[in-house]
Amino acid sequence: MIGIDDTGLPDYAIGGGGLAVLPIEVMDGPFWEVTGEEPITDPDQWGNVATKLSEADVSQLGGTTSLIEEDGDFRIIASPGEYVVCYWRGTVGGRVSGCSHLELPREGELVAAWNDGGFGIAAK
Repeated sequence: MIGIDDTGLPDYAIGGGGLAVLPIEVMDGPFWEVTGEEPITDPDQWGNVATKLSEADVSQLGGTTSLIEEDGDFRIIASPGEYVVCYWRGTVGGRVSGCSHLELPREGELVAAWNDGGFGIAAK
């Protein structure tokens, strides 16, 4: 997990917090019902979603969680496919600081980043 500084300073590791890994289908309704937020249909706009998402909500939506280590490393254990990944900057199960569509490959590295423009994650 990296932080990107908009002023031109070098990228830096972000440790702590976690990721909620949810089946992409939940963005067609269930995610918005659970969080009480107005639905956003454009995945490009999910990067700034800021809403409460508990670990129980993640389980109810058929997802899993992944902790981010202090050095910014994380591991997502899930079958290959389409997901939405939401980022807890602070306490896991608290308020998320953005979500992003992810096409999870069978194997390989992922890169996740957060800045003032929101959260994003993709295969490297």
